[in-house]
Amino acid sequence: MKKTSLIFLSILFLITLLVYSTIWISPQAFRISGFVSLLIPLVLLLNGVIFLFYLFRPTRLMLIPLTALIIGYRFLLITVPVFNSEGSGGDFSVLSYNVKWFVEARKDGGREEAIDWVADYDTEIKCFQEFDSRRAVLEEMQQDGFFAALGGRSNTLAIFSKYPIINQGILFSQENINNAMFADLVLPGDTLRIYNVHLESMGIAINEMSTTDDLRNEYAKFKSKFLNGSVQRAEQIEQLILHSESSPYRTIIVGDFNDIPYSYNHFQIRKHYANAFESVGRGFGFTFNGNVPFLRIDHQFYDKRLKVHEFKTYNDILYSDHFPIKAKYSILD
Repeated sequence: MKKTSLIFLSILFLITLLVYSTIWISPQAFRISGFVSLLIPLVLLLNGVIFLFYLFRPTRLMLIPLTALIIGYRFLLITVPVFNSEGSGGDFSVLSYNVKWFVEARKDGGREEAIDWVADYDTEIKCFQEFDSRRAVLEEMQQDGFFAALGGRSNTLAIFSKYPIINQGILFSQENINNAMFADLVLPGDTLRIYNVHLESMGIAINEMSTTDDLRNEYAKFKSKFLNGSVQRAEQIEQLILHSESSPYRTIIVGDFNDIPYSYNHFQIRKHYANAFESVGRGFGFTFNGNVPFLRIDHQFYDKRLKVHEFKTYNDILYSDHFPIKAKYSILD
């Protein structure tokens, strides 16, 4: 029995290491790496349960799942950053929200209420993805002296700022519905570059997959779209990092990344920028408002010349299939 347990735990340990390794393997080189990385929470949970089991029945075998958990500690910390503490102060705050053209709000008759919320929310910088750029919406958004920068196909990316905007641009082809834009904002005593991104979607109607039969019928389509999306996001992240590294200003990158925190793409951008939730957030920080409610795919990243003081996910704001996220920052000398 002990020998069987040793074989099982050894195989699980090797599988765990292989799953962990996908954060270093680009989907451009190995397409299924993005798919396999979805298993990271599962192998963490499995090793955790086995370790707890052996904790009450002490044996040297418990060292195997314990080692797996220690090696994967970074994944635990980005999942639930329990050691974080918010600081006081901050010079400005940034709101990021995929509003989905206010379509979800329209279904419930609350479209005007949704527009009022995003227009009236008290923050200096607002970034929206899948934005409705019709004149009536823009007029309400530009109240209280906000400057506006729009970009992407049909102007579905928007940055609103109480600070003057001196420059703006688009990173990918104007024809891409999934794109990234930037704007340079003149803050008191400094200039800030902010990127607003909506990276390649999985193209899957998750909210329509409510039964086992739905999942089975859509599996082939899901796999194909997920793998293609992972590859395209890897290319977009590569271009985004290259562009942002040439910025002469302090930089913040926000938006809908359509990627979980355990992916190669997420860890690539973490090499260059800190994640606001992982720095000062609390809980799980899930940002997807749908039938798969445990996804954190909306993020705010910032460079080391800035300090983040607080981060909040508004999971009580239900106007879209995403939740708004806000972080407060200050500029370091």
